Amino acid sequence: MRAVIGLAALLFALPAAAHQEDTSYTRIQLEEGRITTVATFDLHVLGRLSPIDLNGDELITAQELASAAPGVQAYLSARIGLAVDDGAPDLGTALAPVWPENVSSARSGDWSQTLVDFPFTREIGAHPELITLDYTTWPELGPTHTNLTSIRQTGYAEQEIVFTEAEPDFDYFSEAPASRWEQFGRFLRLGAEHIWAGLDHVLFLVALLVVSRLGELLQIITAFTVAHSITLALAVLEIVELPSRWVEAGIAATIVWVAYQNLRGHGGAHRWRLTFAFGLVHGFGFAGVLRELELPAASLLRSLAAFNIGVELGQVALVASLFPVIALLRRTPVATSAMTGVSAAVGVAGIAWFVERIWLT
Repeated sequence: MRAVIGLAALLFALPAAAHQEDTSYTRIQLEEGRITTVATFDLHVLGRLSPIDLNGDELITAQELASAAPGVQAYLSARIGLAVDDGAPDLGTALAPVWPENVSSARSGDWSQTLVDFPFTREIGAHPELITLDYTTWPELGPTHTNLTSIRQTGYAEQEIVFTEAEPDFDYFSEAPASRWEQFGRFLRLGAEHIWAGLDHVLFLVALLVVSRLGELLQIITAFTVAHSITLALAVLEIVELPSRWVEAGIAATIVWVAYQNLRGHGGAHRWRLTFAFGLVHGFGFAGVLRELELPAASLLRSLAAFNIGVELGQVALVASLFPVIALLRRTPVATSAMTGVSAAVGVAGIAWFVERIWLT
């Protein structure tokens, strides 16, 4: 049992600027017919594997790295064992190392924060059941060195592993590739779950429901569906990209505004227009889930359609369960007070999210 795996979740989330010294990284992507492995080292650690600063001027250039690359690649191929099922360890074909963008050289004081990628690609036949990883890099890297490895397989949760000298190997049991219908069903469920688990989206719909009659509600839901479908597609297809921080803050702002309108009594037949505009913002929020899965081009449109349908089904189920309760509540003497209280509570939650997403993240 790997007691330190929980720590990996935090360390994997750190940006490159917060790279931990004496730590290397490995990213493994399992795709149909191919395994891609990217080993990442800072220049300080890399110097333990192969001499790079040969002239001793404490300045490493991209040209010096290119000269040292064959030795590093040979070392990694020999010391990082990646075996498929019962086969022999093999990282595959080494590709050119990736030097940081907009960096022509690095002085010694920056070596520990300058990361270089060494990618490998390996063609495989049948989908593997087992991938065995074995690191034998410790004699050169030292007993205190840590390697953080992530394994990704399309449509499944990412596996994160911490390798140390005491725990240098790991067995990864891969999932069988899903059929088209299985994949469609998985993304359908993911879309529905995203609506039910996303409290901000739920409260946005609640704020719309508490002041809408049936005819107005149908217009509002239609406008919201069309709008978020547009931006969901634009974002997933990478036609339009917005910073996630501003998207999430924008979603919170839509909640505050709808609650504010409720409290001022500004609902009415034309609310669908505002809902359409706000739906565009929520669509970018939905897209974040799909982007994290890094969908392959072959199944992108199918997965996008399934996810969007799942969102609609989740939304319909939510409205169908809440609207009758709200309709009954409207017939009671406390209807006005209850609607005001709900709108106020939703508005307060929206304000809290907005503050958190703008200033606290």
